[in-house]
Amino acid sequence: MKKQIKENDIPTPDNGNENTEATKKMFSRKQVVLISVLCAVIVAAVILTVTCVVNDFNPITYVASVVTKDEENLIGIWQSEEAPGISAYVFNEDGTYDSYISSFNFGGEYEVNADKLTLVNPLSDQKVVYRYSVNGDKLTMTLIEENGSKVKNSEPNKYNKSKTLSQKSLTDLLGELKKNQEETTKK
Repeated sequence: MKKQIKENDIPTPDNGNENTEATKKMFSRKQVVLISVLCAVIVAAVILTVTCVVNDFNPITYVASVVTKDEENLIGIWQSEEAPGISAYVFNEDGTYDSYISSFNFGGEYEVNADKLTLVNPLSDQKVVYRYSVNGDKLTMTLIEENGSKVKNSEPNKYNKSKTLSQKSLTDLLGELKKNQEETTKK
């Protein structure tokens, strides 16, 4: 047999039922603050995720770049780790850069946006985008876009911070190549 509920059995603020106080105060102030903070964190995480997905950012490096400005650490002379004297970059405080291949120089402007470094050469209308990071005296740059086209499976290039630029001329490089070939043929 079903029990019928009468209107008087339902607790309401004006019927004098002792459950009225409990229904008025479901959450304490601490619980409301905790729920509000938790909601704010969830909203921030969703916004960060959407921002990173839309802009193709790594969320960890994006947050790190907001907290610590890699752009400031980028300024200076960077010599290639694999090919010192052949490849180098110089990033200046005014947003300009110089790229060196041997003793040849190509300059332009750079822009940093989170973990992306965009290099633009106004003379040739060339634009490249790297995913980059600075860790102490090490710069890592991975090509991700060239003139508007995505680049896949690009190997990272590593550079060491340097106090001076020491590029080798083509004559020096050819001399080293000749010397290496002579040593190889003697063995």
